Amino acid sequence: MLKKMVTLLVLFLLISGAVALNASNILGAYAGLFRVDTASKGADAIVLLAGNPGIRMLKVLELIEKGYGKDVYITTTRKAVTQY
Repeated sequence: MLKKMVTLLVLFLLISGAVALNASNILGAYAGLFRVDTASKGADAIVLLAGNPGIRMLKVLELIEKGYGKDVYITTTRKAVTQY
């Protein structure tokens, strides 16, 4: 019984370590499942949602250059409320 528990613990630790080392790749792949890339030309505006502005801004500039929109609206994040 003890040998089985130790084996399971070691297996769990190995899997947890592998996940931790590849967390950004795993999360990036997961986020890709929710990507919607169905832009149509002539929109009134492009909305840049807060998050990773560096990468997203490049995409916004690309869309503007290709004529997908004229105006850009950028959202920001709020500071977390720590006191109630």
